[in-house]
Amino acid sequence: MKTISIPEKSLKLHFPEKLSECDSRQYIEMSELIFRYQSNEIGFDEFCVHSVYKLLKMKPKSSPFGIDDDLKFSNIAFLSEYINNFFDVTDGQQVIKQDYINNPVPEIKILTKKYFGPEDGFRDLTFGEYIDALRIFHDFHATGDIFLLYLLSGILYREKTNIICKIFSSGAKRRKPYLSENLERRAEAFKYAPFGFVYGAFLYFASFQKYLIGSSVLWSGQELDLSILFEAEKKDDIGTGNFPGIGMDSVAFTLAESGTFGTLDQVRSSNFWVVIVRMYELRKNDIERKQKENARNK
Repeated sequence: MKTISIPEKSLKLHFPEKLSECDSRQYIEMSELIFRYQSNEIGFDEFCVHSVYKLLKMKPKSSPFGIDDDLKFSNIAFLSEYINNFFDVTDGQQVIKQDYINNPVPEIKILTKKYFGPEDGFRDLTFGEYIDALRIFHDFHATGDIFLLYLLSGILYREKTNIICKIFSSGAKRRKPYLSENLERRAEAFKYAPFGFVYGAFLYFASFQKYLIGSSVLWSGQELDLSILFEAEKKDDIGTGNFPGIGMDSVAFTLAESGTFGTLDQVRSSNFWVVIVRMYELRKNDIERKQKENARNK
């Protein structure tokens, strides 16, 4: 986060250098610009200039804070250089830095209704929500169908219920239960949201997926390397990084058949983290068993 001083007005402004440093408004604005840039609608230089205006809540035709035009444009050109910090360079390609799991847009009002997203770190996510979101996430990269973004938002954002969530939410009110049956109807509402919001929800899920496959997760005082769940299928390059799938739908059926979490519906309604930790234990035990077998066969 850069601090920008404007002596003429005795102002200090905070200028984000990556998505995780943006507030909700900035995140929505930047997400739309990122989509336009990734879709080749605007070039990188134009993206940088527009980003400065959006981050500082300025209009291109106005002189900010009474500064004359020459000074304004020199400042815009200078600040646009900082937009490079939003990207990493991987194999010669610019890739958006996605290192956040806290929800950048916890809630949004669309027309007359408020919708609430997942808690930070997706603590209140069900396994069913995750596998449906993951499927749509990959489908969007395969097809580019914009309606899939509305579906993804419809999975992650819902109205609140009066039921008190006692698990993973510290007593906070939770969203209405996720029902896949009426997803398409719910998704229609997100056509009226700012486009940067729906693409921002996609980027947020992408960042979470990156976290899952590339980080150690702290659980009950122990670090769990969840990458062992994804090692088998590192195949899909989806544009914002390598985010392999692990056949989560088939995993849900397998867990239901084993009775570990009950029926398929019960598996889907189970907390995501509880399920993923159990999957980790099963995978770790399988790896250790195979290592012992290989050692005996040598």
